[in-house]
Amino acid sequence: MAEGWRTVAVKPMIEALAVKALLESCGFPVRLTGRDLVLASLFGLYAWVKVGVQVPRERWAEAQEIIENGKAG
Repeated sequence: MAEGWRTVAVKPMIEALAVKALLESCGFPVRLTGRDLVLASLFGLYAWVKVGVQVPRERWAEAQEIIENGKAG
């Protein structure tokens, strides 16, 4: 894992995209990681391929809270 980023969730691609959108709507820089990320994109395996959702390390706790509550604010 790259320095400065921390995984906040590991989910199937389709769910990871929803988490990414939620966090980005709250102003978080977000990136998706995973060895199968390219496969998901190329073959549309969004329901099966799991990917990591990462945020800056210093904002991890805040992101966790937003994900647990399922909403912004």
